Amino acid sequence: MEKLVSATSSLHAALAALAEMEVAERKMKRRNKELDANSNLFNQKLEIQRKDVKCLKETSLWRKSRDKCVSIMATIVIIVYIRICSVFKPYITILPAISLLSVACFQQQRDLDLIQKIKQQMVEHPGHVHTEFKPNKIRFRKSGMFFNDWDSFDTEREKITKNNRVFHSAGASTLGGAGFALHYANVILLVKKYLDSSSSIGRDEREALYQMLPENLKASVRAKLSKLMRCGEDDAFLAEGWRAATVEIMGWLAPLAEDTVKWQMERHVDKLKFDTRPCVLLLQTLHFCDKEKTEAAIAEVLVELSCVYRFENRGVYGE
Repeated sequence: MEKLVSATSSLHAALAALAEMEVAERKMKRRNKELDANSNLFNQKLEIQRKDVKCLKETSLWRKSRDKCVSIMATIVIIVYIRICSVFKPYITILPAISLLSVACFQQQRDLDLIQKIKQQMVEHPGHVHTEFKPNKIRFRKSGMFFNDWDSFDTEREKITKNNRVFHSAGASTLGGAGFALHYANVILLVKKYLDSSSSIGRDEREALYQMLPENLKASVRAKLSKLMRCGEDDAFLAEGWRAATVEIMGWLAPLAEDTVKWQMERHVDKLKFDTRPCVLLLQTLHFCDKEKTEAAIAEVLVELSCVYRFENRGVYGE
């Protein structure tokens, strides 16, 4: 299956390249009726690209029937499910007991070795599976659904599509429950951009960032800045300390924001690709972060960024 996915991904890229080359070919024909040496070279490359596309169609899912593709995918799902049952059965009693040796797809020694390695990790480190051997994630609404409840499969699939229980399980005190996860992710990434910039922030950029904040966060930032300004300290050497403090907070806050944006993009229909890269988990995002604590961290970062620019004499928030 990995070979089919890889070939299909290559085909997807080859088709896009071929489409661009064919557009260029039509433009060349309209401009020059007589083909020169460059045109001949381009036509040769175009012919090679078409042959590559034809070859990839033969070796990818392009030529496979719908039934064949469904059969392959169903087999993979069952294999993964059996592996999960084999590894986690001692810790989750509701999982069915399945003998690996009785399943044809586990007759290969390589698969058995993988299972044994995962089991060993479970024994040595209960509650933790080493990432080197961690199987791809898969969710089931019912543990025996694929074997005992075929009739309800379509119904369960529709429910999963309409209602993501994990997504909606975030409490009201979290960013996900309050609907601020993606918005605050954009704020954090904008702060990161300004922090990494060597130039000053214009008034328009400052105002745009400020207007992105909700009223309670605006009030918090104003209060912190007002208290800081009353102290009257204006030492250029403090800029280094403020920058270090900002970088420390952004060291854990920025990755959460980046993963939040990635998580949203991975679930956008227009962004779907034949891509085998691991996806971002919802737990890696700002979704389940406490709203009050996150807002406090963002306010602290904004104030520290203001001080960095003020003490470095780049003149923005302190003006």
